[in-house]
Amino acid sequence: MIGHNHPSGDVTPSPEDINITERLVLISEMMGILFYDHIVFSESHTHSIMKYNMKHEV
Repeated sequence: MIGHNHPSGDVTPSPEDINITERLVLISEMMGILFYDHIVFSESHTHSIMKYNMKHEV
């Protein structure tokens, strides 16, 4: 699991956020490691990229 913040307060993942998540999922699968999630957070909100933006099952 990884996470990072969006200081703007908008936790909508950027195309780059989704792209890096896709790459990390593929690399993790090749290594036999479970990649659980990538969380984008702000001071008051969170967004799970795996839950809302990916086709892979969590």
